[in-house]
Order: sequence, then C-alpha cells, then structure tokens
Amino acid sequence: MTDMFAPLGQLISSPRRAIAVVAFWVAAAALVYALSPSLGDVVDDDTSQFLPSDSPARSALLLAEEKFPAAGIPGIVLLHRPSGVTASDRQLVQEFQEDLRQADVPDLIRQILPPSDVVDSDGVVRSISTVLIFELVAGIEPIAEVADWLRDYLATQQTDDELVLSFTGGAAIFADIAETFSQFDFRVTLFTVLLVLAILLAVYRSPVMPVLALIGVGWSLFMAQFLAALVADNFGLLLNSQITALMSVLVFGAGTDYTVFVVARYREELRRRETRWEAMRFAVTRLGPAIASSGGTTVVVLGVLLLASFGTFRGMGPILGLAIALTVLAGLTLIPALVVLAGNSIFWPLSADRATRRSRLWQRVAHLVTARPAFSLLAVLVVLVVFALGNTRLQQDFDNIAGLPDGTDSKTGLEILARSGQEGTSYPTVVYFELQSGSIYDHLPALAQISSELEARPEIATVVGPTRPFASAPQLSAAELNALFESLPPGFADLFSVAVAESMVPPAGELGEVFSGFGIDPATGATLGALAAGQRFVSPDLTTARLELTLAMNPNSIAAIDLVPELRAAVAEITADTSLSGVQPLVGGQTAVNYDSRAAVNRDTLLVVPLGYLLIFVILLLVLRSLVAAVYLTVSVFVSLLSAIGLAILVFEFGLGHNGLGYQNLLWAFIFLTALGADYNILLIARVREECADKDSASACRTAVASTGGVITSAGIILAGTFAILATFPLVAIVQIGFIVSVGILIDTFLVRTVLVPGIITLLGDWNWWPKIPVRKSAIRPTAGSAPGP
Repeated sequence: MTDMFAPLGQLISSPRRAIAVVAFWVAAAALVYALSPSLGDVVDDDTSQFLPSDSPARSALLLAEEKFPAAGIPGIVLLHRPSGVTASDRQLVQEFQEDLRQADVPDLIRQILPPSDVVDSDGVVRSISTVLIFELVAGIEPIAEVADWLRDYLATQQTDDELVLSFTGGAAIFADIAETFSQFDFRVTLFTVLLVLAILLAVYRSPVMPVLALIGVGWSLFMAQFLAALVADNFGLLLNSQITALMSVLVFGAGTDYTVFVVARYREELRRRETRWEAMRFAVTRLGPAIASSGGTTVVVLGVLLLASFGTFRGMGPILGLAIALTVLAGLTLIPALVVLAGNSIFWPLSADRATRRSRLWQRVAHLVTARPAFSLLAVLVVLVVFALGNTRLQQDFDNIAGLPDGTDSKTGLEILARSGQEGTSYPTVVYFELQSGSIYDHLPALAQISSELEARPEIATVVGPTRPFASAPQLSAAELNALFESLPPGFADLFSVAVAESMVPPAGELGEVFSGFGIDPATGATLGALAAGQRFVSPDLTTARLELTLAMNPNSIAAIDLVPELRAAVAEITADTSLSGVQPLVGGQTAVNYDSRAAVNRDTLLVVPLGYLLIFVILLLVLRSLVAAVYLTVSVFVSLLSAIGLAILVFEFGLGHNGLGYQNLLWAFIFLTALGADYNILLIARVREECADKDSASACRTAVASTGGVITSAGIILAGTFAILATFPLVAIVQIGFIVSVGILIDTFLVRTVLVPGIITLLGDWNWWPKIPVRKSAIRPTAGSAPGP
C-alpha cells in the first residue's frame, strides 16, 4: 500500500519540487479566496430551518411565513420592580409605547401589543411586559441590531437602581446566542493557536517547528473555511454558527497531529538516509497509508451525515469532512515541504540526533503491558466500564436559555418571568387553521370553542386568538360574537385592520370607548373591539387563523417537549367536533420545533451510528487486512465513546447540576470520537505490523509502543487540548461537547492505545492478523538446491 504514496514522497524529494508544492498551495488559497464568500455569510441559526421536510413544526413555520408575513418572532420588553410596580413605572411603559410608534423606530418592529401586568402568586404586580412582533427575516443579524437599539434605549430610561428593564423572549434569545458565537469565534481560534504553540514548544523545545506547524495548519484552515463557504453556498448545505469554532479546533487538532507524525518519522529517518530530502520522501511514503487511513476514516464518518434528516448534521458533516480531507492533503504535501525546506533549523537549538532518542518512559510502559497483558487489559476494562455506567442516567437537554451566561439580558428577563410562573410567554406554542376556500370569520364559534377547551387543560396557562386577543374569554357566546361581527358598519373591519397593521391597537379597556362613537354601547363595543383587535390572528386573505398557547411550564423543558404529541392529538380531536372538522391543524412554535428536532436527531442516531461503525470496520479491514484486528479495534472505539459520555454525564448532571447533555451532543460525540479515536489505533497497529516483519507479535508490539508512545501521546494531548478550548465557550452545550471529545481522546491516548490494544495484541499473538498470518524474514530459508539470494 505504501507504493500508492510514493508519488507524494517524490513531490518533496528535491528543493525545486518542495518549493513548487508551497507555491501551489499559495495559488490555490488565492483562487479559493477570490471565488468564495466568507463563512459567516452562509450561516443560519434559525433551528426550524434545520428540521426535516416532513416535520409538522416546519410546515407550521412555512405556513406562518406565507400567511402571516407581519407576525414574526416575538420579543418581550419587561419592566420589573421587586417591591411592586408604581404609577411612575406605568407612566414609563406608556411613554415607551408612544416612543416606539415614532418614525425613527427600526422597521423590523412590525407590531407593538398593549402592555400586560405580570401578577405574582401573592397577587402583587411586580412586572409589566410589552410584546413586540419582529418581522421574519433571513439571518439573525438584523434582529440582533434591533436588540442592541432597544437595549440602548432602555438604558436611557433607567430611573433608579431597583428598577430592572430587560429585553427577552424569542427574538432577544436568538440575538444573544448569535452575539455569543460572534464574540467567541475569534477567541476560540486564538486560544487554539496559543495552546498548540505552547504544547509544541514543550514537546520539541524548538521555536521553529511550532511556527512551521502553525503556518501549515493555519493555511489549511484558511482554505477550508472559504472552500466550505463556497460549497455550502452552491449546494444549499445548511450551516449554523457552530461551524467556525468546530472547524477551527478540528483542523488545528488533526492538522497538528499529522505534523507531529510527519516530523517524528522524518527525524527518525534522518539517521538512516543520506540527505534530508531522501529522509522526508521515505517518511511520507511510509506514513501516507496511516495518515490517509486515519483521515479517511474521519472523512467517511462525517460524510455519513449526508444521510441525516436533521439539517445541522446534514450540512456540517460533509463540510467538516471536506476540511479534514484538505488537512490530510496538506499534512502529506505542504507541511512536509515546509519542514524539509527549513532543514535542520526546525530542531534548533537541539540537533536532529538528540531529538530522535527513544523515551525510556515508553520503553517501560511497553515492557509492563506486554509482560502482563491480561492484568493490564482487565484493569483498563474495569475503569472504562465504571465510566460507562454513567450512561444509565442519560438525560437530554433542550434549554438553550440555561446555557447562556449568567447576567445575559434575555436570561435575566426569563428568570424574572419564571419566578412569576410566566416563563411560557417567551416561546408560545402556535396552532394554525388554514381553509382552502371561504373566510375564517365564518368559523368564529369554532375558534372560540377550541380556545376555551384548550385553555381548560391544566398544562396551558392562556390562549389568545381571533376571539380573545387579550387572553380573556369574550363576554358573549361564540354565536353572538359571530352575529355581532357580521353586523359591523361598512368599513369598520377595514378601519381596525389598518390600526392593527400600524401597531395602533389600543388597550382592552379603551376599545369600548372607541366603538361608542359609532352608536354601540360600551359593553358590546368592548367585545367587538376585542374581536377587531383579534384580526392580527387572522391572515390578510382571511383563510387562516392562529391561536397562541402559553404553556404553564418552561417551554424548553422535557415535560413541555413530551407534551407536544398529546397536544397535537388534543387539538385535532377538539377541531373534529367543530365546523373546522375538515381542517388539519398545525401545531408549531419553539416547543414543537424541539420535539421534532429530538425525533429527527434520535432517528439520525439510529441510522448514523450503526452505519458509522460498519464503515470504520470496513476501513480497518481494508487497511489491516485482518478480520480479528478490525473487530477488536472497532469495539475499542465504541467502549471509549461510552466511557467518555458516561463520565460527562457524571460530571455535568451530578457534579455541576445540569439538566442533561445537549440533545445534539451525543451524535457529535460519536462522530468526533469514533472518527478521531480510530486514528491512533491505526497508527499504532500499522507500526506493529511493520515490526512483525522480523519479530513475533509481542516483541513487535513492545517496539511499536516504545517507538510511537511519545509522538502519539503528544498528538493526543494536542488534539484533546484543542477541543478543550470549547470549554471556554459560554454556552453549556458547546462546553459539554468540548469536554466529551477531550476526555474521549485522552482515554484513547492513555488507556486504549497504550494499554488496552497492546494487551489484546500480546494475548492474541499471530491471531491478530488472521486470516493472513505474517511471514517473517527470519522464517524464510532457501530450499535445498536453490541459489542463495543476492
């Protein structure tokens, strides 16, 4: 198989060729930069966009965009005073409403709803909320800009230290999450560079080698980001803001590992070859199969995500796979070219000869493991099984609010609402009813009945809609409401349609006075006014109505998510007993999005995980040509994954009190740990097989562990360290995935690759290579009468 990589070795076998390789990479980077948009231009953080096409929540979103273009994402401006709201506070809210109706207010704010008192359990009003409706737009940046504008305005209205003014709700949360990612993308990359630099300096004790590694890997990352943006833009792959941080740590980790492997083999060959060009040619030729196989494993597993139904995986998987493929190519061309062009200066102030001495530590480790393989194997298995027991307490977490840093404005507002039992207002559940023909106003009794029956359910706090826009039941029956609406004077509905469109809906108490000018008594006028105000829940073409349900619980909690199928069934059952029986209601909103996301992720996990392990087994089988080795290496990767996840559960759920692991983290952990975890095993066992040419399997294993121990351990620490950088992120889900992958890599490095796999190799002996038992050089003897070899 090494013959396949001989041409790559020839690329850097002379100064002219090495310079040509570097020139090619510079030209390629310039071309990609010229043709590609930036990665930030192609990301989208709207979770609903990543849902499968058959998701009811996605269908609800598309219907909302079509029928309610002005009814977009809600945001809540919250005034809170712990001692109770005062008259001056109410005046402040009134002035705020008037200010927001001025001409210089951002156009993205489409509707300003009347203020609502938030009553605590003791009957005291400590907060007043004002709901703003933001226009649905592509991308989160415009909403983030309006959020900044609102918060700057609220800061000017602060009258005393007790008063809390915050902007929260769905629009604010999306803006804060996007702002968090934008602030930390550069920080993650910078910390990754500094960490890699520090580790390489400690390992090589040379300033030249780390700088060359960072140049080579950084060049790969630069090209990967722009190439990823180009591919995503042209092939419609969905990417979210996590892509920049994940790509940075993945490329820097893997790329630095490949650099470490190349340099280690290069300086080993310097003792055996006449020139450094010959040494690098041989190093690339020998290492090519192992690096290509390990990188290929990562690419293949990431590529499997193309089969996923959840858009986050389907988009980011192949894009990250593309980045790794580019990094492998750089590891076998650009980085060797830079290293060999630098000459012996890369080891300065040490000499190449001093740098090649084998570590006594790893000689002792190799001897201990191969001398007592059964004991070593059993001891490691006990540790891994103990860690893996944490999986029995696995819980998924969907609360992206809890994952925000403490003190974030939107999180502060939601905490205030939660103390008043009003946290459900942040993400209302929305039910849509679409007619194929006719007017939805012909079905007002049905909407009133559905609203009343839904609000009677204990898990639902309030229902607002066309017949109850202010979350209170109408004073008249549904039939009377319908008759009153039909009796409106000509142009009356149009008058209030304009008022609603221009965000001029007066508070409920003033609606009766408005109608009294038309000769209607105040009581009936208040009811008709509420009905007119409810037009914001009816589409402009009068074919569709929506109800907004506020849950009596945290809308991101597992209890709320588990409620979605029951709620969908209840809505369908209630609707079937009304005049809307022919309509298929759609239940949407963030809670429904979470439910459909969980279903998609769980379905993808059941598909991707078995297929991923099957592909890894096939790759190992092709590379090693050993059924036995392929089986136990695949199992070792699975055991390592379970151990890392189990330990993370013990740390985060029991140690730190988190609600659970982020719902996407399990599949990401499988992808990264399964793909990267196989790398070191491939490198180790490839060296064992090479040593088996003239040694028995136990001796070959001892030599391989001693020879590769230092370099693989260094590589493992670097890769684990780069993913550990994610722990500096302020979002809990990102911290968790950084921890899981870092710990998993360290388990692979220090337990699986150092003890578990060598123990198995020693115990199995030549059976490791079944069905093709190696033939050793020492076993080859000339037959009688044959001529001796040359």
